[in-house]
Amino acid sequence: MPTTSYPDMRRVANEERSLSSRRDVGTAGPGGKIRAVANRIRYRDRLTRLGLHFLFVALFAIIGGSLRGFNLLLLLAGLLVSVVIVQWRCAHASIRRVSVTRRPIAGGHVGEAIEVGYLVKNRSRFIPAAFVQIEEALVPADGDDDEDQYTIHAAIGTVDSEQTGLTGAECRFQNRGVFRIGPTIASTTFPFALTVSERVVMNSQQSLFVYPRLLTLRGRWQRLLPPRPGGDGDRSTSGTSYQGDFYGLRPWQSGDHIRHIHWRTTARIGEPAVRQFEQRHQHRICCVVDGPATETDATDNFEDLLSLAATLIVELGQAGIPTSLLVSDGLTTFTSQDSLYYSKGSDNHRLLERLAIAEPIVPGQSDRSNRSDRLMRAISAVGSQLARQDLVIVSHRRLKDVMRLHSRAGGRQATAAAATMPDWHQLARGGRLSWLCIESPEVQRYVDFQDPTKNRRGQPEVGRLL
Repeated sequence: MPTTSYPDMRRVANEERSLSSRRDVGTAGPGGKIRAVANRIRYRDRLTRLGLHFLFVALFAIIGGSLRGFNLLLLLAGLLVSVVIVQWRCAHASIRRVSVTRRPIAGGHVGEAIEVGYLVKNRSRFIPAAFVQIEEALVPADGDDDEDQYTIHAAIGTVDSEQTGLTGAECRFQNRGVFRIGPTIASTTFPFALTVSERVVMNSQQSLFVYPRLLTLRGRWQRLLPPRPGGDGDRSTSGTSYQGDFYGLRPWQSGDHIRHIHWRTTARIGEPAVRQFEQRHQHRICCVVDGPATETDATDNFEDLLSLAATLIVELGQAGIPTSLLVSDGLTTFTSQDSLYYSKGSDNHRLLERLAIAEPIVPGQSDRSNRSDRLMRAISAVGSQLARQDLVIVSHRRLKDVMRLHSRAGGRQATAAAATMPDWHQLARGGRLSWLCIESPEVQRYVDFQDPTKNRRGQPEVGRLL
């Protein structure tokens, strides 16, 4: 349901200035000239059901007064028509003085609440804006506008003159994918609800990525990561192993291990302080998703793979570990230019967006028809980039099954792939490989795959948007 709130006006003003500065930025046209991109705004007015009843009574009074010669009925009809005209003028003038801007939307995971916020500014100098309703269409990027369209509703009670209010709605999805929001429609029926005046911003569409759902990881799940014995230390986010060279103290933050607390400094300043370490050689972890490659593989297995990969990416990003992603699915092109995705610091949105649009492999793309495993082809395309990265492969198959399939593949294609393929046994012995089969007891021990939403990839259904 839409929620209305009144936040700190200083914060709202800062957000408004940042949004207006982005709207003023133009695009480079022919000859290098900058041309401004203005919002395309349309205004519409229509009668409500109450307004139609008013006009029907006025028409009945006009006809009765004209036939019977009753001036009182004519006066009543004129009064009713004048009320409708006053309603139209007030509502139309009010909506023209109001501007609605959607706040930037960050993607969210399946089953989590995603907040869609709006800044409502009243540019009038004296008259407040009352009962402003906001409506936006929500359509899957690959769906039909007529069949799969849903609507986001929000409203705000009153916005004082020359002030800005904040309102919004919370959406909850049970389907991953890309959704398109817009255009933004602001309307009001103030003061008598006889007419509706709308302000439509035509070029306000925005894409919303819904990532795979996050799984519940049990205690000591870090054992699923590559251990790297003798390397840069355990990658465990619990902080129970060697972290690097000590170089200072900092205030305690949520997630810091109790072993790193510096008790003398904590007792002196009265607040928890922890020791901070600097790693001398930090390697990047590459999460590889091995999509099902046969028709018999269940679709739920593919969604579980994506959910586990998304969970690991989020956990590694929160721990500050550089992460990359390689997905072997129906969208994989087997080129080194656009197959590997890298995180930027703790920002892993590009990796999660790739998981959101992942497609299962259709029968014509299976490894049996091409006589080569798609996972091997995807890794071979980026083999040089994976030289200094540890591999976490999320698959529905066991490692020995993949190696057996690769050994049976013959011909020039298998020979060329073997030249760029990593040595699996050497990576495993060196602590740089972790093969996670979602059906193995080890993975089931540390990961809870219970999914009441089924995390399907497809079109929204009735009741799935709250």
